[in-house]
Amino acid sequence: KKFLLLAVFFITPFFTNATTFVSGDIVTDTTWTKAESPYVLTTSIKVNAGVILILESGVIVKVQESPIEWQDTYFDIYGKLIALGTESERIYFTSAYNDELGGDSNGDSDLISPSQFDTWMVRFFHGSEGSQLGHVSMDYSAYGFIFFSTSAVLNDIVITDNANGVSVIKSVLTIANSNFFNLEQLALNVYKDCIVTVNDSIIDDILYWAISVSNGSKLFLNNVLVNNVALDYAATVANNSAISIASSTFNGGLDGGVGAFYSSTINISSSTIKDFVEEGIFVADGSYLTIENSIIQGNENGIILANRCENCSPLYKEKYRSFLIARNNNISDNNSFGLYMTPTNTADAKNNWWGHPSGPKNFSLNPDGLGDWVSDGI
Repeated sequence: KKFLLLAVFFITPFFTNATTFVSGDIVTDTTWTKAESPYVLTTSIKVNAGVILILESGVIVKVQESPIEWQDTYFDIYGKLIALGTESERIYFTSAYNDELGGDSNGDSDLISPSQFDTWMVRFFHGSEGSQLGHVSMDYSAYGFIFFSTSAVLNDIVITDNANGVSVIKSVLTIANSNFFNLEQLALNVYKDCIVTVNDSIIDDILYWAISVSNGSKLFLNNVLVNNVALDYAATVANNSAISIASSTFNGGLDGGVGAFYSSTINISSSTIKDFVEEGIFVADGSYLTIENSIIQGNENGIILANRCENCSPLYKEKYRSFLIARNNNISDNNSFGLYMTPTNTADAKNNWWGHPSGPKNFSLNPDGLGDWVSDGI
């Protein structure tokens, strides 16, 4: 019993004394060590251009909210951040209100609990190219990681209990072996002139809109599971952007699966889109869908090609004609239509399985078909 009491006496001051409070810019190459962790950012700070900040495995970084209402706290990287944890000792970014990591470092005696909406973020800017994040976890941030005009490699990133996950603007990003779950919205926001590749990752339990690709951006998903998105599309691609989905699964949601708008492109191969309350795939506004060797199953409608302006002029409708090429897919067991197309769109859907050897059902072309319904013009 004496030994146990002694152990508690010595361990408690260790965590208190190890807390390192950080404010102001980092102007020389610096290493944050596990021994001096947690590091608590009391104000916005910046890693200056040309400076390298290294985080040892096991380091905990905690960020305080600004005492000024409507003002966020920024951890800005203009130099290079090297944060490479290990499987057994991850690196953590979290809210200062999170007493489960690094103890009660803000001294509020657990008075305030951490929230998805704690107003802090980690931002990477031009000059941070070559930054690396591996075996890193983040939670309780309203904004997550944001990349502006830069490039980075992220491996084994876990983002949970945030409002947002990763946002990318005019940047090139590679993400692998990562998990995004229990987010308010947008695990991935690929906003403008970006190229982002995501491999071998999971996006799960997102309240609203898991993936957005827009404004000339390209997103490549390879072996990615997108699961349980409650509201809006699981993924949207808009404004001359493209999403390529390979060997991936979009599994269930209260709205639609993947949507393309305003002259955008969806390429899907060897993937599954299933169990959405609305359509599995929606294509409109002069967009393109190419899908092969995939499963579209258990949705209200499998695929919809739509003209969203039925009262517009014939010239406008022709300008925004959407296109589909579908080959060697299983499009079956969808509740209303396997494939529905409004006029002034074009679909080539030969050599697909519609759920029955008699083919898809269509009143005009195949009234005896017992497979999924298809509209005229297919």
